[in-house]
Amino acid sequence: MALIYGMICSWIVVLRKFAAWKHNRLKKNYENAEASFKSTEQDCKNDEVAMGRPAGYASQLRLMKQFEAVESARTRWISAERKLSKQQRWESRIKSLQGRKIPYSFGLLDMALVLKLTDFAREAGRFDLSIVQDFLLTLFN
Repeated sequence: MALIYGMICSWIVVLRKFAAWKHNRLKKNYENAEASFKSTEQDCKNDEVAMGRPAGYASQLRLMKQFEAVESARTRWISAERKLSKQQRWESRIKSLQGRKIPYSFGLLDMALVLKLTDFAREAGRFDLSIVQDFLLTLFN
């Protein structure tokens, strides 16, 4: 079970790290889009005050497009945040199994997995058992 547990833990950590990286990247994109929107909004308000009338169609359209970009970035960021929390929950569930006593049959599953991977690699021609035999002979002699 140690092999299977180790593989699952390593995959969970990799997936969580990827989700955290994506979350941070999307959060930064959202913050940049929001800052850009706020500066454009302030520019439009200053123009309205300077001219004494509402902003023109082009300014309103630019402001609307930036607002939509901010909302889109926010939606992607929230989605990434949910995925990150989901990955963290999975990691905590898997790590809660650490230290528990498990049946002997899980060790048999580990060995079956190792043997199947060895057979698969040998059939594919990528694994030479003579190297392993030489290593074992030098180890035990």
